[in-house]
This record gives sequence, structure tokens and C-alpha cells, in this order.
Amino acid sequence: MDLSTFGSTVITKELGGQFLESGEVLNYPGIIKTTGIEFKGLMEKQLEFNEVKAKEGERVKKIEKIRNNFKIISDKGEYETKTVIIATGARPRKLNVPGEKEFARKGVIYCAVCDGPLFSEMDIVIIGGGNSALEAVDFTHKIANKIYLINIGKEFNAHEYPYRENWIL
Repeated sequence: MDLSTFGSTVITKELGGQFLESGEVLNYPGIIKTTGIEFKGLMEKQLEFNEVKAKEGERVKKIEKIRNNFKIISDKGEYETKTVIIATGARPRKLNVPGEKEFARKGVIYCAVCDGPLFSEMDIVIIGGGNSALEAVDFTHKIANKIYLINIGKEFNAHEYPYRENWIL
């Protein structure tokens, strides 16, 4: 973690992000098995060890240019810095259908790379309509017994996918 070299501060609404929703984390380099909550604890320890300040629970309201620096205005304070890295993470789009919440992390998953291997040699349904759906197919097509791809839109909205010709679905 080279952030400590530069005297960095991490401003975040919630440290851990999407990892907090993970039941088991099995695919992070150097970590054999953990949970999302345990992983957040490891992140906090690493930040502390490397003397990186973490400002959790803050929302950035504005970024201004002042001289050769930037002024970050949050709901809890102001910071001046030479560089701003925006790392907003990702949140899966929910379908909002009956059963989705009930079976989340119990067979209904949002990350094929994270949880797909848990369902190897099984029939899998991938629901999507764009690049994420194709990436999920690409990741799981060699381990799944059978894949059904359901398009959530009127048209499939994805870029040309380079590996599509290798899929046998």
C-alpha cells in the first residue's frame, strides 16, 4: 500500500463497500478464506499499519481547484490535496423481484468471479443485458454444466465480446 508514502487520506462513506455484502470471500490474493466483515477489518488494520488516515462516514460534497491543489469539501470537513483519486466502487443493479432478497447469498449472487466457482458443474441462469452479463458468461462457461442467459432489456446492450466464439452454451 503505497498511499502512506504520500501522506494520503481515504474519505469514504463506508469502508469495505461491496465486500460487506459477501458471505465468503474465497478469491482475494493472499487470503484463503474470509467473510466480507472480516475483510473490512483486515483493510482497516492495513490502513492503520501503513499510517493512512481513513475518514469513514463522510460524503464529498464538492471539489474545487485552488492554486496547484484541490480543495475537497465533505459533510464533515475540508481537505487540501495535490491529487484526487475517485474510487467509487460498484453496486450491482437489483431486479427487485420476489425471492431476490430472500435468496441473496443463498444461490442468488451478483458477482460471477466472486461466487461463481461455488456453483461449478451446475446449471446457472445469468440475468443481465450488457457487458456484465457477458463477462459472467465468459467466466462461468468452463465450469458450469449449462448456462441460460436471460436478457433483461428489449435488446442486448453490450460491446462486441472477443471471446464469444469460444463459448459452447
